[in-house]
Amino acid sequence: MPTLFVSNIAFGGINTEVLCFHSLGQKEIQLEFRTFYETESKWSGGYVKYSTSSKVIPIVRKSIEEHEMASDAPVDSTSTWIEIDSGDISGEYEISSQGAYVYDFNYTKRKNGNKYYFTLDSNIDFSIDSGCQWKIK
Repeated sequence: MPTLFVSNIAFGGINTEVLCFHSLGQKEIQLEFRTFYETESKWSGGYVKYSTSSKVIPIVRKSIEEHEMASDAPVDSTSTWIEIDSGDISGEYEISSQGAYVYDFNYTKRKNGNKYYFTLDSNIDFSIDSGCQWKIK
């Protein structure tokens, strides 16, 4: 099982999380999934940034389902995020985790229904300030 390092920092009541993913299909895709959570209002938002682009694409949390597996185990959760590109809903991300362990992450493109599967990339350096540091090939 790969080691998971999640960059998560709270600043002024806002928690920020940075996750770096790469695709599992034939086409190589790398993306940064960055979320923000404001503790007082319980607002969530974020963005996705692909390694091949300097553009960030906003995401908004649509739903979250949480299940307690056992009283001494981390909560199992699945959240769905809507991607907004140029003012239109362009896709949907789904991320499933138990505690800090992300075990499923996928994207469904709204235009054609194509689904892309990703895995957490534990070999990528990242930080809150600079995001995912993709290696140039």
